[in-house]
Amino acid sequence: MKGNLSKCIIVFLILITAYSVLALHCFHCASNVLSSPCETDVKELKEGVFSDYAKNCSDYNIANPVCAIEIHKEKDAGAAQRIFRTCSNGKDFTFDMQLPHFKKFSQLNAKSNVTICTHYQHLICVSICDKDMCNGPLGAIVDFNRTSSCGKVAFTTMPLIIGTGITLANMNP
Repeated sequence: MKGNLSKCIIVFLILITAYSVLALHCFHCASNVLSSPCETDVKELKEGVFSDYAKNCSDYNIANPVCAIEIHKEKDAGAAQRIFRTCSNGKDFTFDMQLPHFKKFSQLNAKSNVTICTHYQHLICVSICDKDMCNGPLGAIVDFNRTSSCGKVAFTTMPLIIGTGITLANMNP
């Protein structure tokens, strides 16, 4: 029993380190086919930071990273022709921002998470946001009470645990 508890504590500490509040986490996937998993695999996307698509933006050396989603659709297509979910600088996309049709994308604001679209050969929509996993479907924001092999790991208590550790560390001479 003690061995399992020790393993769970180690896993918990690793998770605290790996999913630091200092780093932005975004979904990262791309596809050029209709109805790709990057667009339709809601079950995987709902895994949030535990998803196979989750990436830590600090891995990309981007100053002031944001999460982005770029969707390209043909006029009558129900599904995306191309989709890109990624960490971004919020200024560079798969198209040339200098073309007149794309100038409006310079108004994207990560705080508002508003989607801007334009027609240029086909419909192109882009949104950027600055919260963890915000470039996924609604509800993909992490369920931090996820059940693991160690039982419920209440990530919502991390600030309390970390704060207590800091307080205890400061009390020792």
